[in-house]
Amino acid sequence: LFFGKHALSTSRDVLKWAKRCAKSEQGFSIEQYDRKQIALVHGDALLVQRLRSEPERLVVAKALADALQTSQLSGEDPHTHYLLKADDTLAQAAHNACVAPTAALMRLVALVNSALDVLEPVLLVGEAGTGKTTACALAAAMSGAQLKVINCHLHSEAADFLGALRPARSSNQDGPLFEWVDGALVEAMRAGHWILLDEINLADDAVLERLNSVLEPTRTITLAEKGGENDVEEIVAAPGFRLLATMNPGGDHGKRELSPALRSRFTEIWVPPLSSRQDKTALVAAALLGGKNSELSQRLDVDLPILCDVMLDFDDWCHSSETNLLNLTTRDLAAWGHFTRGALTLTSMPPWAALGHGAALACLDGIALLVGGGTNTDTCRRARKAAEVALVSAASARGLDPEKLHQLQMALVWDAQGPVSAMNCETSFGVDPFFIKT
Repeated sequence: LFFGKHALSTSRDVLKWAKRCAKSEQGFSIEQYDRKQIALVHGDALLVQRLRSEPERLVVAKALADALQTSQLSGEDPHTHYLLKADDTLAQAAHNACVAPTAALMRLVALVNSALDVLEPVLLVGEAGTGKTTACALAAAMSGAQLKVINCHLHSEAADFLGALRPARSSNQDGPLFEWVDGALVEAMRAGHWILLDEINLADDAVLERLNSVLEPTRTITLAEKGGENDVEEIVAAPGFRLLATMNPGGDHGKRELSPALRSRFTEIWVPPLSSRQDKTALVAAALLGGKNSELSQRLDVDLPILCDVMLDFDDWCHSSETNLLNLTTRDLAAWGHFTRGALTLTSMPPWAALGHGAALACLDGIALLVGGGTNTDTCRRARKAAEVALVSAASARGLDPEKLHQLQMALVWDAQGPVSAMNCETSFGVDPFFIKT
């Protein structure tokens, strides 16, 4: 606590910890956890879940348990108990968003809810495609709150958050030439909405430091930019206002870490990459079905488990391949599943042909960009051929019958060689089997 910027925690963390423990009966039942365990769960959420290294997490978790003279947390993730009262709400929100409520996502939503329950601003840190924005959207949907999103970038200005003077739209010629228009953050504070600052570390430090007062427990901001002696206004956030932010780790494509002063005001949560096969299976199945689509579920009744297994086997091959050209993310897997579902819904092609076309769109067609050359380079052709063979081999290893395996192979050949000439008629235009209505 007293090692300055090198400390694991700050005085703010200690105060947050105490505030959470004071409200612990709203999150846990006393019969299930004693007070020491409740304090340990809150301390784990604040101090352990921000750490990005698993060995560090284990060391700090043990130190917390030893300091509180209680047993370490084990078994089912205790943070998900925050969702016991709203389990049906989470399932409904996930269904509406066509998202699989995986164990990893439930943990993340639980940690977000535990912070927002005591009005703490939340910062989610993790690689692209780990579900940071999805977790924020689900948490807002569970609470019935309106979520506003600000996409931060290198040229973000304070006016994007707070507002600015704009040319007046009034038809009164004697009125002022300019009028103040609130920014998205001020609008959310007045209305009690939730706001998400996406990729917050892309914005300049000078801009972000303007938000410091909003991140304090008082949750206020003074609009000195309005100008005039009597136009300085102090905004106090409405009770329903919540602030969330996401960012990729520093060093990821030139992105940087936040300043210590700003970072300490957030409750930081590390979002690890999705690694559980069970969670990935649920994610792929949700992408393929798009919710409880009874017609598509019946059509894929036999093929769905094998489709999921083949996609994940191919994902395993990509991460273990010596070429290291195809580094599939969860977004790639979801896009693959979404395209396959769309092809099945809008065309009459069989599932395995749709899977092959989806693989080309989400994975194979991007190889040329990864090798830095055109589509005719030898390296690109060899890498694509190896990936095609790996996908077909994964399907064959799962016992796919010859007819379905042939459908998959023909789809890959179609995408590799390019389609035949386009067909145009009075009602549609396209190339078989893809058409759009004219």
